[in-house]
Amino acid sequence: MTFGQNIVNKEHNKPREKLEEKCSEILKQQQLEKPEDLALELNIPILSKNDSLFWKGTTRKIANRILQKIKEKEEELLQLYNSLKASQYTSNTFGEFICWYIHIAYAWAIDFLIEEKKIHMPEDKFGALIFYIQGPQGLLVK
Repeated sequence: MTFGQNIVNKEHNKPREKLEEKCSEILKQQQLEKPEDLALELNIPILSKNDSLFWKGTTRKIANRILQKIKEKEEELLQLYNSLKASQYTSNTFGEFICWYIHIAYAWAIDFLIEEKKIHMPEDKFGALIFYIQGPQGLLVK
């Protein structure tokens, strides 16, 4: 639901925390009938069901392309991982390493896109959006 910086000027992002807390409170009350109601209560935009499904399909395609690129670099990534002290702690930390490697890479990619003025960083250093998500991960499952 929210995307952006958790820490701003060495402090927690208060506007982001406030919005997330308000969302939690609204959801605890369970008085909403549909996702549009939550968007209205929070005063944030919502993607239509069709756009949400399109987004899901598009992000899966992109994720698969990224996964293929990672697989192509597997040997180099293993060498990098094996050069780190963390690789010596246990025999099962490579997956965690890859998770954080990707997490840092996409954060840097976002920073780069902001610097290149390809995307805009909101004043509060985060954005919020309601997606239609069906199933156990959806917020308004009935």
